[in-house]
Amino acid sequence: MNRNTIDTRPDDLAQVALYGRYMFERSLASSTGGNISCRSGESVLISTHGSCLGDLDEASTVSVSLGGELLQSRRPSSELPVHLEIYSQFPAVGGILHGHSPYAVAASTLLELDDDDALPAYSAGYLIRVGTLPLIPFIESGSSALAHRVAEAIGRSGHAVLVRNHGFFAVGGNLAEAFYTADELQDALRVYMFSSGQAVALPPEICDRIRAAHRDGPVRNGSDEMQCDAERSRS
Repeated sequence: MNRNTIDTRPDDLAQVALYGRYMFERSLASSTGGNISCRSGESVLISTHGSCLGDLDEASTVSVSLGGELLQSRRPSSELPVHLEIYSQFPAVGGILHGHSPYAVAASTLLELDDDDALPAYSAGYLIRVGTLPLIPFIESGSSALAHRVAEAIGRSGHAVLVRNHGFFAVGGNLAEAFYTADELQDALRVYMFSSGQAVALPPEICDRIRAAHRDGPVRNGSDEMQCDAERSRS
């Protein structure tokens, strides 16, 4: 991709700045922790390394090709490999949030590791927005190992994953969807922590019904479309 023809759209920058500020205001991120990105044409717009999500602007974001080529002379977030891996595997994902909220970090150290679903469901809203929450072991930030493991977990859950001693990743068809998922997850983690894990979860049969009725999302919808394309090509 030609560095002189970067196709970052002004409204994408505005959206990244807006939802970065929302993350900061909702304590999904603090100080210079966390990162945020969106698809922008044929590239990705991501927050820079060491930037504060509550005060993002053009100078604290950077465009990167989907193949990982820097299109501007600014240093991207260290979690760029995770973002690129998710965008590569799930074409319908349009926005990704990553935060180190105290609730996410604390809960990640108390819950049992689980590749499928580590957190009890306390509300219908959580089941609709998050559904299931894999909890994976700590893996060094910025590594290809973390990128592959997070994308694998997102493929199972469809919406979010928790990383032990680190934080959460949430995805959506756009940044608004990713933010609503992250915000709903934060509320569920608060319930878990405030109740010392003793809050009563919804019955399994109710959880199953609600999840079954809300299985749509950018990960599963994109997978369904690719499967349909593959079936059409074979016919």
